[in-house]
Parts: sequence; structure tokens; C-alpha cells
Amino acid sequence: MKKENKKTTKTTKSSKQASEKKITFFGVLRDTVMVLINLAVVLLLLLSAKLPILSPEQLTIAAYPNYLLLFFAVVNILFFLYWLFRLRYWAVMSLLAFVICFPEQKDWFPLHVDQEDVSLSQKEYKLLTYNTMQFSSMKPHSAQSPNKVLKYLQDSQADIICLQEASCHTSSKYLQSEDMLRAMSAYPYQRVLPGKKVLNMWVFSKYPIIKCERIPFESFANASYYCDIKIDGKIIRV
Repeated sequence: MKKENKKTTKTTKSSKQASEKKITFFGVLRDTVMVLINLAVVLLLLLSAKLPILSPEQLTIAAYPNYLLLFFAVVNILFFLYWLFRLRYWAVMSLLAFVICFPEQKDWFPLHVDQEDVSLSQKEYKLLTYNTMQFSSMKPHSAQSPNKVLKYLQDSQADIICLQEASCHTSSKYLQSEDMLRAMSAYPYQRVLPGKKVLNMWVFSKYPIIKCERIPFESFANASYYCDIKIDGKIIRV
């Protein structure tokens, strides 16, 4: 009986040790996978935050990762809370990434903590800039069925409107230049700025447009202009 009890005790101990080893193995494997994913998120967060410092003129693709910054920032915070809950030092990695990318994340999560009260003693001027995507594929405009882009521009009550990709069609089935100019008749000063690939830019202003000139730089499909507008006796460049 004693021998059998000893055998039973040894068997129980060995099974416990095996299960503990099994648990330890899967625990290490789980933590390793989580650390690797966390590391990938941190690297992608750093890239999405810091790559935009490169000029799009030199590397166009550098401007795109920033659109994913919000996603990677949230995932990084979740990893920080996960490691903090488990009391693991890997939380420091996510914390450092958060601190390094804080200026860029602040743009996505504005806190306005130290905002001062500003009393406006001078007149305000409203400037609107809009990429119309060809007025959303050149949908016609009428009082009964207004073009949504033109309707938005009319309702904005902006003093100066700068439009990109604002080309119109020659067919009456689509939005024509005459209809667009009629809809923007509240702006007596207008200037069309030829873009590349026939995608024009327009400037509409309630104030006199003195001069518009193209900003020279090499690009396959992009173009930029500046305009000098006389507002209440002062020349403002936009």
C-alpha cells in the first residue's frame, strides 16, 4: 500500500510539473507574439508620425502614412494599458512611443488646455479652400436640384474661396462653366488658374484680385499659385 501511495504521489507531481511547463510555454509564446505585434505598432506609429517631415516633392508616399496615425496611436495606448495591467516592463516601450509622437498626436487630439481668451477688435475675414473633385464629377446645378459642392460654397459666406480640381464640362448634361459662374455671382472678382492635366484652380473673392502668379516647381501633376488680394487698402497674399 505504501509503495502504491508513493507511485501515485510521484505520478501526481510529474503531471503537475508537465502542466506547469505547458502553461509556461504557452505564456512565453503569447507574450512573445504580443511583444512583436507591439513593436510593429510602435514602429508604424513612429513612421506615420515622423515621415511627413519629408517634403512630398521629394517623396510623395511620405505624406500618406500620417492618415493612419490615429489608428496606431489608439492601438499603442491599448498595448500600454495591457502591459500596465500585467505589470510588465514592456509598457515602457509604448509609453516612450507615445511621448516621442506626442506633438503629432496632439494635432489629432487637441486639448486646448492653455487657450487664451482672444477679443477680436478688428474685422474678421473668412477664407475657404476646397478640393472639389471636379464639383463631384460635374453634377449639374439648378435651383430645383443644386450641385452639393456649389450649394456648400454659396452657404459658406466666405470672403475668399480657393478651389482645386474645379474643372467643368462642355456638355449641357454636366456642370458647365456658365452655370458655375452664375452660381458664384456673389463674388465679383474671379480668376481661373490653369492646372495640370486640365484640372483648373479658381479664386473667387469679394475683394479685388490684384495679381496671381504660378509658384515654379517641378511636379508631374501638381501646381500652385499665389494671389495678391486688396482688402481694405492692404494687400493680402493667399
